[in-house]
Order: sequence, then C-alpha cells, then structure tokens
Amino acid sequence: MVARTRGMRPDQVADWDVSSEPAAVADLRAAVARRLAHWGLDDLAFTTELILSELVNNAIRYTTGPIHLRLLCDHALTCEVFDSSTAIPHPHQASTMDEGDAPLLDGVSKDCTVFLWRI
Repeated sequence: MVARTRGMRPDQVADWDVSSEPAAVADLRAAVARRLAHWGLDDLAFTTELILSELVNNAIRYTTGPIHLRLLCDHALTCEVFDSSTAIPHPHQASTMDEGDAPLLDGVSKDCTVFLWRI
C-alpha cells in the first residue's frame, strides 16, 4: 500500500487508457517519451519505455479488461500499470533459446504494477 500525504499538481500526472491492441504500445511509448521530455527526464526514456512496453504487452496478452497507465513525477518517477487481472506476476528466467518474446514477468499484476525511479 502507498499513501500520499499531499496532492500532486495536474502537470505532475500523466495517464492513458490503453487499447488492448498490441499495435497501441508503439503510440504509448511515443506518448511516454514526450511526457518524460516535457518533465526533463529524457535520460529515463529508454528504460521507462522498455519496462512499460513489457508490462502493457503482458496486460494485453493475459487480461481481458481495461488497461491503464499512469506516470507520476514528484521527487521520483512512479510508473503504474493497472489491469483487471487478479493474478500476481512472477519473474521469468529467460533461456538462451528465448528471442524477442521472452517476458520479464509472466502473467500480470494484481490491480497495479509500480516501478519507481528517484530523480
């Protein structure tokens, strides 16, 4: 559980409803990169796009309900992916034979997956 003791300004929050079509991930990556550039966090763009692509693709692959992405920029960059699954993700150890489709996490989150970077 995370509790925020003070509110955030609207310009510190970016969120998107995500289509369940895999092609939507490219547009989402571009939107995230633009928002990070707006916040002056260009140096986090590659890593953030990579992780969010993985999480959103997993949500598309393993859930049937709505998917939502939210970025919060305060003293840290917080990235949240919400989906309708009740499954909890577990790490996947890629083998040397895995190419391109080896997930970092199998399954999806229970309500939300959060990654946090100190800025």
